[in-house]
Amino acid sequence: MTHGPMYPPRRRGNHAESAMATSDHSPAGEQPRLGLYGGSFDPPHKGHAHVLRTAMEAGRLQRCLVVPAARSPFKRSGPVVGDAVRLELLRAAFGGWPGVEIDERELRRPPPSFTIDTVRELARET
Repeated sequence: MTHGPMYPPRRRGNHAESAMATSDHSPAGEQPRLGLYGGSFDPPHKGHAHVLRTAMEAGRLQRCLVVPAARSPFKRSGPVVGDAVRLELLRAAFGGWPGVEIDERELRRPPPSFTIDTVRELARET
């Protein structure tokens, strides 16, 4: 069964749990689990949706930031699809998924994009 443009979260039986975590609450004493999903998303496609859904489920994540890169350090050129269009496509694809946020920080920094810079920036925010 498919849902929406990129197959949002599945529900399982009568459990409150789904493939995408829908609660901001973690077990007592645990920090909420946050995932980062970075990439060029040039353009976003069903494979990205599958990876995101699987990661959210396997990692029991309450939140996941989808972080489009300005330019991968492993690629010679930048994305074919422009930043504004990639953001629009990501919002259309994942905007309704519980716990998923589109994060633009790497697009605001000069390329190339390194995940460690994002991790350090997030650590400073908490």
